[in-house]
Amino acid sequence: MKISSKKVVFVFVCIFLLYFMAGLSGAAAAEKSFFSGKTIRVICGYKPGGGYDMHARLMALHMVKYIPGNPKAVVINMLGVNRVPNYFQHEAERDGLTIAIMPRGAIFSQALEMGEKYGVNYDVTKFNWLGSTSPASQVLLVRADLGIKNMSDLRSVPKPLRITYGDLGNLDIRQLAIIILPLLGANVEHFALPGGSSTAAIVMAMDRKEIPLLTLDFDSMNNIRPDWLKTGFVNMIARVGVPYPDPRVEKLPSYTELAATAVGRKIAAFIEEMATAGRPFGAPPGVPAERVEILREALAKTMKDPEYLAKANRMKIELLYVSGEKLQKIIKEGVDLEPTVRKEFKKTVFKAWGWEK
Repeated sequence: MKISSKKVVFVFVCIFLLYFMAGLSGAAAAEKSFFSGKTIRVICGYKPGGGYDMHARLMALHMVKYIPGNPKAVVINMLGVNRVPNYFQHEAERDGLTIAIMPRGAIFSQALEMGEKYGVNYDVTKFNWLGSTSPASQVLLVRADLGIKNMSDLRSVPKPLRITYGDLGNLDIRQLAIIILPLLGANVEHFALPGGSSTAAIVMAMDRKEIPLLTLDFDSMNNIRPDWLKTGFVNMIARVGVPYPDPRVEKLPSYTELAATAVGRKIAAFIEEMATAGRPFGAPPGVPAERVEILREALAKTMKDPEYLAKANRMKIELLYVSGEKLQKIIKEGVDLEPTVRKEFKKTVFKAWGWEK
C-alpha cells in the first residue's frame, strides 16, 4: 500500500509536536520542583514593626502555600537608603529564591535621576515585578495641641514649624509628603532625624511631642496608634495617595487640590499616581521567566486566600491587589517624568535636605 507524502508529513509533524509539548511539560515541571525543599528570602528595607515589615511577614507566611514544592520563607530586614534595590541589581541571586517588598523611594529616586552620586546604581524597570498588596493611603497628622485644624492654619502659623522627613536620601511617599509641604504653601522648615525613616521611630517622636506633624499610611496609624484619633491627640488635615475607604479620610483635601502652583500640582499628582504602586513586591533582574510567573501566580492567589484576608482584616491592613504585569507598566511609565516637573521636584527635595539651593 502506497502512503501519500501528505500523510508522511502529517505523521512527522504530530511526532514533533508531541516531543515539543513533552519538552515544555518537562521544563515546567523542573521549574516547579526547583522550589522543593528551598527557602525563599523576603527582603524588607525597613525595621521590624512598620507597615512594610507587616506586609512582608504576612505575605511570606501565606504565599509559600501556592508555590509548588512548598518552600519555606524567611523575612530579612535590610536597612539603608536604596540598599534593597542596589542589592537586587548587583548582589542578589537570579534564581527566584530572593524577593523583596521594595521601598517606593527606589522608584522616586530613579524618576528624579538622582544617579550614582546619590546611591542610585540600579534600574527598577529591569526588576521583575510580582504585584502589589496595598496602595499608599497617607494622611497628614498634626498634633491637636498646636491648634492647627487645616492647611490654611498651617500656612499662617507665625513662625515656621520645624518638621522632619527622617533620614537624608529617603524618598518614600511618607517622606515626600513632608518634603513637598512648602509647595502647598505650608510655613515649615525641614531637618533630618537619623533613623526617622522608620515608622516606629517617627511615631515615638510624635508621642514625645518632639515633632509637630507627620504623615502615615492610615492603616498603619490604625494599627500602631489607634488611640490618636479617639483621644484627639492629632488632627487629620490632608491626604496623599489612594484615598483610604473611610469617610474621615475621603473628605480630606488631597495634596493635588492644595498645591499652590501649577508645577506643585503636577508634582503632587505624580506622587499620588505612583501611590497606586502601593507595597510593591519584586524579584531581581535575570530570574528565569517561568519562575517569575510562578511567583506572580502565588502572590495573586495569596491575595484571595481566606486566611490571609482574615488576618489582614484583624491587623486593619488595607488591601488592593495590583498584578505584576500592571505594576511593571506603572513603574516603567512612572520613572519617565516630565523634565520641567523633574527639575522643580528635585530642587524641592534638595532644598529640604539642605544639599543644594
